[in-house]
Amino acid sequence: MITISELKQIDENALNGINELLPQLSSSASHLSPERLRGLIESSSTLIWVAKNENQEVFGMLSLVVVEIPTGTKCWIEDVVVDTKARGQGLGKALMKHALDHAISIRAKCVDLTSRASRKEANQLYQSLDYQKRDTNVYRFQIP
Repeated sequence: MITISELKQIDENALNGINELLPQLSSSASHLSPERLRGLIESSSTLIWVAKNENQEVFGMLSLVVVEIPTGTKCWIEDVVVDTKARGQGLGKALMKHALDHAISIRAKCVDLTSRASRKEANQLYQSLDYQKRDTNVYRFQIP
């Protein structure tokens, strides 16, 4: 049985599991140190949810960034990844629903995310959950 919960404290299974998931998300992702993960879970703006089995092994994760700005509360989903061994079981959908439920509970105006076009399954998931593709420009300034 898989459970989804907010990561509130660091344990070896969570750290190792997240570090195994990150390369499946991006080949350029760096391993998280215990200090970096602690900083993230202590942040008031970043929530990390993990999907764990009964042995506390992490099979999926999602980050929800909550931003308070003058026009209201907005949320941004990042780092959605399900282990290749556990895909096709609804974990991505469950993680996304969990994040959306939280955003609704804090009265956020919207939940945004981006996804590379090459991530076909992820894009299909987002569309199946009624996320709408926006006609917008995304700009990035790469800091050297």
